[in-house]
Amino acid sequence: MHSVVLGLNYKTSPLEFRERTHFQENDLPEALRRIRKAEIAPESMILATCNRVEIYAMSEEPEKTVPALQKVISDWHKLDLVDVEKYSFSLNCETAVEHILSVASGLDSMVLGENQILGQFKRSYELAYEAGATGKYLNKLAQTAIQTGKKVRTDTHIGRGEISVSSVTVTALRNRFATAGKIRVMVLGAGEIAQGLLRLLSKDSQIEIILANRSHDKAEELASQYDSVWTEKWENRYHAAALCDAVIVSTSANDFVIEQKEFQKILQNDKKKVLYDLSVPRNIDPGVACDARIELVVIDDLRNVADENLTRRQSALQEAFSIVEESRNDFYAWYLKQRILPAFEKLRGRYVDLANEFLLNNQGLESEVGNLDNPEIAEAKARKLLLGYIDRLVREPMKNIERIRSMTDAEEMTRALLAVHGIRSNISSLDS
Repeated sequence: MHSVVLGLNYKTSPLEFRERTHFQENDLPEALRRIRKAEIAPESMILATCNRVEIYAMSEEPEKTVPALQKVISDWHKLDLVDVEKYSFSLNCETAVEHILSVASGLDSMVLGENQILGQFKRSYELAYEAGATGKYLNKLAQTAIQTGKKVRTDTHIGRGEISVSSVTVTALRNRFATAGKIRVMVLGAGEIAQGLLRLLSKDSQIEIILANRSHDKAEELASQYDSVWTEKWENRYHAAALCDAVIVSTSANDFVIEQKEFQKILQNDKKKVLYDLSVPRNIDPGVACDARIELVVIDDLRNVADENLTRRQSALQEAFSIVEESRNDFYAWYLKQRILPAFEKLRGRYVDLANEFLLNNQGLESEVGNLDNPEIAEAKARKLLLGYIDRLVREPMKNIERIRSMTDAEEMTRALLAVHGIRSNISSLDS
């Protein structure tokens, strides 16, 4: 069973295409069922965030699994398969394992060390587990990834402080309005990113915050935690936006919650506004940017700020990757044991069969060993019995190797046989 990754992320795919491949959480069980039903991979999970859609799978035939998974994405989202192939990447075996561990640790994120990805990874794994899509190998790998992510965050400085899409957005906002004095910002949404925005924005006395969400009760509940946050009903969001310098949108909607036509109606004079769309799929109609008074920032535009974060955390990066490497080695040690254990169980069974056969053919000698009163004679008889059994053990593999017609193959198998028994010897000197 080999580890396989098939994905599209912020490194390989533009936002305009990536958003079309996004899976909503309630889509995941059915998508995983299709993968299993099509016998593409017996074990799989899907990680879908604003920066990536990645399928992690276990398969005996990685070379067949990758194109099959590409077709799943193509068919599910009704996309041209050629485009999915163009913008996706694939990994297998050790590189796949290392990638999965790095993702859960925040080392492959646009915002290096960001805190949200570990929770997203855990949730994706839980959904796959509950859907019956995982098995022994992927369970172990996912659990190892979660443990590695926790260790990277506790044992290094890479994830210290508030490191997230929310924090990068607030940094960009502060840079943009550094000389503006007091500003008003509206946040649309009440999920994890929106909550992070409220937490960070509320620390700045120069920022007044308006919160709107489809569930007004949820908005009221969140706003009650901060003195500088007040709420507006969802249907009044355009009116509230007219009063703001910036609007930040982060919802789970599949369509635009800010439309160009409606937004145009609330623009006043020459007052400029900055709109941040942190959603995938995008929630702000890109057409709003046609107006010179509007500056539209999408999630991929935040990479410059994220790169500054990378520079600051570079010193902790090597330490974090060392933890990932150690976890990868531990996983492969476990993996190898699972792969060879059945073979050794069969080998042990064969040894037992040979022992029973040998004892059956040497019953007289066996009874003599048990009945002798003289310890020295008993030891000699026991040694003879044991050496006879060893000769029987050696005889079978030797006969099988002698049947191999290719000298090269015979020598290679002999080397392997010696190596697994801890014997160092050159084939050329075996007769000496």
